[in-house]
Amino acid sequence: MLQINEKVLTEYRADFLEKIRNTQGAETENNSDRIEFDKARDGSSVLLLERDGQRYRFNSAFRPLQEAERWAAQYKLDYMENIILLFGLGNGIFARSLMKRMGERDSLIVYEPSSRIFRMILEQEDISDLLSNPHICILTEGINEQDFYFILEGCLEWRNVNALCVCEHPGYKELFIDSFRRFVKQIADNVDLVHAQKHTMAHFAHESIFNMFFNMQYLSKANILGDFTGKIPEGLPAIIVAAGPSLDKNIEELKRAQGKAFILAVDSAVNILLDRGIPFDAMISVDARKNPAYLSREECRDIPLFCMLLSRTHILLNHRGKKIFVMGGFCIDDYYQEAGHPFLPIELGGSVATAAFAVCVKLGFQKIVLIGQDLAYSGEVTHAGGKIKKIVNEDVGQEEIDGWHGDKVKSRYDWIFYRNWFESAIQQLSGIQVIDATEGGALIHGSEVMALSEVIDAYCTQAFSMKELLIQAPPTFQEEEFQSIREKLQHMEKEMKSIKRNSEEAAMICSQAINLVKQCGQDVSLNKQVKRLDALNHQMISQPVYGFLDYYVTDTAVEDMKDINKVTGSKEQDTLDAYTSAKALYDSMIQAVKDLSGEQLKESVNIVKKHLQEQIPICEQAIEFIEKGQWDEQTKDRLYAQIMELGQKIIVHEVYWMLRSEVTEGVAKMKRTENKDINFMNSWILDNKLCIEEADRFIKSGFVHRCLQRI
Repeated sequence: MLQINEKVLTEYRADFLEKIRNTQGAETENNSDRIEFDKARDGSSVLLLERDGQRYRFNSAFRPLQEAERWAAQYKLDYMENIILLFGLGNGIFARSLMKRMGERDSLIVYEPSSRIFRMILEQEDISDLLSNPHICILTEGINEQDFYFILEGCLEWRNVNALCVCEHPGYKELFIDSFRRFVKQIADNVDLVHAQKHTMAHFAHESIFNMFFNMQYLSKANILGDFTGKIPEGLPAIIVAAGPSLDKNIEELKRAQGKAFILAVDSAVNILLDRGIPFDAMISVDARKNPAYLSREECRDIPLFCMLLSRTHILLNHRGKKIFVMGGFCIDDYYQEAGHPFLPIELGGSVATAAFAVCVKLGFQKIVLIGQDLAYSGEVTHAGGKIKKIVNEDVGQEEIDGWHGDKVKSRYDWIFYRNWFESAIQQLSGIQVIDATEGGALIHGSEVMALSEVIDAYCTQAFSMKELLIQAPPTFQEEEFQSIREKLQHMEKEMKSIKRNSEEAAMICSQAINLVKQCGQDVSLNKQVKRLDALNHQMISQPVYGFLDYYVTDTAVEDMKDINKVTGSKEQDTLDAYTSAKALYDSMIQAVKDLSGEQLKESVNIVKKHLQEQIPICEQAIEFIEKGQWDEQTKDRLYAQIMELGQKIIVHEVYWMLRSEVTEGVAKMKRTENKDINFMNSWILDNKLCIEEADRFIKSGFVHRCLQRI
């Protein structure tokens, strides 16, 4: 049987087979357990385990196959895409019963807590049907259990989280209770993460897509992570600086690491480092709505920035230096792959600190040091500098967890998510030393605890400037190479119009289908409508820009599409629900194209334009007072107050910063006089006039058109 199973593994699961062989003999579980097989009365295999003199049977002694079928029938697979999680493989009979009930879009993840049982099954039982099934994944403690968290993270999302079905192999929970608790906890952590991500996606989807289109203009001059792989000296440590309360304890030590480590600051830590005069090599910002004040100071505008296309437009616009995009997104990944410069696959983890960690792993650092990564309160303080930052539902999900000093510390649900992510990521890493030098906060299990001073003494021993490596690297593409990508990106405007037309037709067909079902009942034929919708869906999904629009409508889809895969048992109701949900999605697609064409931003653009126009005569009046020698402090304060009052009304609109992206060069060419105040007012007037001109172009041509033409 082993040869049969290994042959299938070689063909379908070569990576799993390699792990099975590499971990042979490394079991740490209870070796006193005696595992054996018996035969049931119907001739089927029965798995037995003897522990502490007591014998446990995992299958019926009479009819194991019938028992397994009855057991599997208790689990309701009510969705079109069920995700089934089974604790315990046993001899495969129960997993096989679930497999027989699976639909073509269902998936089964089996978690086996005993590598000894699994290895014996490979030797004694033919489970080639389970091993070769592309919809089944088997994870075994002591072999590949560290993959469980990230496999769940990869397959679970808001669309299918309600379709999760957790099953227990009879007899397993009692014998492997610690493993079962870990199994359940990993599931709960991932479900919690999905719900948090669902809220984030729904909340930030619009901003993210607007940011992505606007930030495409930086791609041609930027880099990607793959440009730097293999260029990091072996042994050079990376130090990730987060802004937790404990950063105040050891921040000064960083000065000794300058030029001897890669110091990467998360966005919220940048101002703290600047205030203390501590140099760093790069910074990272990956949030769509991050406060731009974190990266607005002149001192950091030329420091290399790791970012994403969805990063805040204001931040990327203000930044002059080298930009390194950690991932592309949607069709951009395909375009880079086709051009021979693929984005490295990367899991960012949900926070800027986890993203920084993932970046350092992908860059090839073998020593990664965390500081300021408290993930816990210090009293009531949440961030360095004694700052207290609140979050929504902060009091919910607080708990005491293991601390860096061996004590217990108070943490909250989002920090616990991130700690769990770090711990799962560390489990998966091979040959990478992760050092937690925070000197406070939560303990990240799996990391090595050291003081930062000890880390610097031990590992910061070679001189190398990561900052210079990043700055001096040529862009990923030469201009002639990037031209083909530019043309593909600029074609997305036509693709959006095509999707809008198809969505309008599809929404109309859904309305027709709903009316037919209501009038004629469940037996009405909808073959014609189904065939046409399939064709329209295929046309839309095949458009490269579709991924952007699909993400944009997340806020609508989260609510309207959450039960689209649910089967109620009533054919008529299921049909009505499906077409109603589908119509809502098509309507959202139509609105998405309208929004991105500029309709959603037109109101903000007009408000900004109005206030810019109102500032101009105030500036002209100021120049008149200056030229007449009437520029006293009272007049100056009064006019400045009027200008600033209007300015506050302008800068709250994100679109203002988008308009300003076309202004800087024109203002730089302005003729100057000897009077600084007149120069200031003239530059303000010119700045506003150029912004107004760009606003007019924006309104006339639309948001996406203006963004794509800047690429």
